[in-house]
Amino acid sequence: MKIDDVSFSGPVEVKQVRGVIFEMTTPLVCAFTLSDTPAGFPLRPGNRYRITVPEGFRHDFASTPWPLRKIGRHASADVVHDWCYENRWPEDSADGKAFADLLFLEGMKATKVDRWKRNLMYLAVVVFGGRAWRT
Repeated sequence: MKIDDVSFSGPVEVKQVRGVIFEMTTPLVCAFTLSDTPAGFPLRPGNRYRITVPEGFRHDFASTPWPLRKIGRHASADVVHDWCYENRWPEDSADGKAFADLLFLEGMKATKVDRWKRNLMYLAVVVFGGRAWRT
């Protein structure tokens, strides 16, 4: 699977609800192009897609470990990743988790998160995100 040209509509705007739970105060749009997908994947390569995370969506910034948890360059990618997990998008497909995790990585590249940090965060969701995807 290959995801290209990731962009976000603007900065993440949230309010803290309680503890590590935040609520979107404005929508966030993530646009991307797929250039390769596995057989049977519900999205077609060559198309541009948009994910709109609505105002009111509650999230925890991708369960980012506390030393990395702050609203920073990775915030948009965190929110879209949480939204994909919460909604089992795209269409609860067998490759949905891999897609969400890769979009998270590519989103962090697009927002210029330092390579060491994005690779660490990507590895964390790949290794430890399975439980969250299944619940």
